[in-house]
Amino acid sequence: MAISSAILSMSTVIPALALIMMLFGCSLLSDPWRSRLQAVAWTLALVVGGVLHSSRLPLPLLMPLDGLIWSAVLLGAFVVIGPRGVGLRYLVRSLLVVAIGVLVLWPILSTLQGQVHTRNLLAFFFLGLGLWSVVERATQSVRVPALLLLPLLSAIALLWFLFGRESEVVFVPVSLFTGVLAAVSMVALLFVGRVSAAAIVPFVSVLLVALMAAAHFYLQINPWSMVWLCAPFLLLWLRPWLPFFPKEPRREALTLGVLAALPLLYFLSQHSPSFKSLLA
Repeated sequence: MAISSAILSMSTVIPALALIMMLFGCSLLSDPWRSRLQAVAWTLALVVGGVLHSSRLPLPLLMPLDGLIWSAVLLGAFVVIGPRGVGLRYLVRSLLVVAIGVLVLWPILSTLQGQVHTRNLLAFFFLGLGLWSVVERATQSVRVPALLLLPLLSAIALLWFLFGRESEVVFVPVSLFTGVLAAVSMVALLFVGRVSAAAIVPFVSVLLVALMAAAHFYLQINPWSMVWLCAPFLLLWLRPWLPFFPKEPRREALTLGVLAALPLLYFLSQHSPSFKSLLA
């Protein structure tokens, strides 16, 4: 894979470190300002990382990385503005999922025609909208470290699944997203209470699904592979009916993380050549 490791590292590590510092600064505030400013911090980290890597402004939309940048801006604006009313929020969320799909797939959108593509586009739309609802509902029963760690496992599995393929166009935005998510997860695990749950919901759900959709449509990967990589979200959905798990934030995150990693490891052992070579 012809990726400049120096550029990729710089465009991932610098935004991640800056995001950690911004999260600490925002954590001194109370909600709703804390969640709003942390959402802005997420957005800035992804925007800066994308611009650093591509060395250009994300216009016109030439690659999924450009779409990821503008998608982050839309989601950050959604958290900051916070539409009132259940009906209005769900309407805006549906429009956002469509808009994010269009942004990420824009360079190849004209080629997505026919019954199969339409079916898969609808499937990813409902997957993104559904996971957004799953994560939002989970904020009532799952602590923030687990809310971040489980999507992070899905992102790492997607990154590993793409590693070794001719997939730079998708690998780069997935790498940036995973690095930023890892930074936030580290803060949440080491300093419980620093990260606002309201700020993370759209970023760890619909953005991840958009990258999975990009992997499918750009690289012609079986869409069921992307669905399998969403296995950790099933645990978030089931968590209210699993009272035997520890409630202490770190122990809960690590326990759920171990369980969530098992199906991902099995999937990678079956479908990832790079992971198979590691086990050999």
